[in-house]
Amino acid sequence: MMKTRMFFLLVMAMCGIATAAAQEKDRGIFLELNAGYSRNTYGCHAVAGTSGDYTIDYEFDAHRAGGGFALLAPAVGYRFDERWQVGAWAQFELESYYANYTAVGAFARYGFFNRRKWSLFVEGQVSCYIQGEHFLPVPASMIPEGGQVRLNADFDNHYAEAGFTFGASYALTRRLRAQVRYLYLGYSGAPAFHRSGGCWGDGEFVLDAGWNRLQVGLQYTF
Repeated sequence: MMKTRMFFLLVMAMCGIATAAAQEKDRGIFLELNAGYSRNTYGCHAVAGTSGDYTIDYEFDAHRAGGGFALLAPAVGYRFDERWQVGAWAQFELESYYANYTAVGAFARYGFFNRRKWSLFVEGQVSCYIQGEHFLPVPASMIPEGGQVRLNADFDNHYAEAGFTFGASYALTRRLRAQVRYLYLGYSGAPAFHRSGGCWGDGEFVLDAGWNRLQVGLQYTF
């Protein structure tokens, strides 16, 4: 009888240790790599010519110019438990036709639905987008010798966002998760050309369902 009790106590103790260890796996530093795709949709007006001599007007649109480009967004953060995570992220645009923007920001993520390997979450984030170099698809044959190309439109060299995005994740292993995020609701100072369509709200408060808001990626917790 005593041996039986000792056996059950030992089994319960081992189960408690295993449970604590499993819970510990849910916390720690994590790394993410997310990727997406976007298109600029705002048709702009470019002027090619020499200063003071003459100008050549050339209309172009991102869709006709093949204005799609890839997005890469690495992130680093800390997972407190299965519900709460905080971190910082960056986003890089590859081969944009108008202007490349690099973004940096911080986020807090809350998992409001956690069942087995699945999790649904909402993510509050603040970010700043900084403009890089302009890329204008003006044919070289239209630029006179010694001429220059300038953009006849207002381009903000930076803007900010503060709002919420939504997502889901699936545990591939105890440390590795696949995830997807989509939609954006909140403040956005993005210029019109930098929105890829599906954006409601002509002011600073928007609901953005454009392709640029869809990202898929992996998260690894150490």
